[in-house]
Amino acid sequence: MAIADQTANALFQQAIAQNRDNRVVRSIPVAAIKERLALVVQLLPLRCIAHDIFSGADVLVVATTVGTGATVPSPNVLSGLFDLTPAEARLAVELASGHSVQEAAMEIGIAVKSARTYLERIFRKTETSRQSELVALLKSAWSFS
Repeated sequence: MAIADQTANALFQQAIAQNRDNRVVRSIPVAAIKERLALVVQLLPLRCIAHDIFSGADVLVVATTVGTGATVPSPNVLSGLFDLTPAEARLAVELASGHSVQEAAMEIGIAVKSARTYLERIFRKTETSRQSELVALLKSAWSFS
């Protein structure tokens, strides 16, 4: 199994290989192209009786489109969708709510330098490169909240 997007596929193949050993949930963002919405591909390790239900499979792969909307999912949902830490997810929610990095840092009680470090990590995990792009992605994830 492969994902057409090269960056996402590299993450997907790495996650499949790692799941053989550590069996953790992984979320992989897939950028939108032309008429296809962005996706989040999640790898869910199967345990115990789930092996019987899914014919002995080790991992369930779920692909969910990310549609358009005006609200932002909770930090817990963002953590699950993009593998964000709790602090990164709180910052992402504040940014998507219209706050600047400085305002968001103050709101969640962290230093601006830390917020900028978190933001760089969020960009990597969501495959975005600008705050406006990140906010658009997060606001489009409304159907998960």
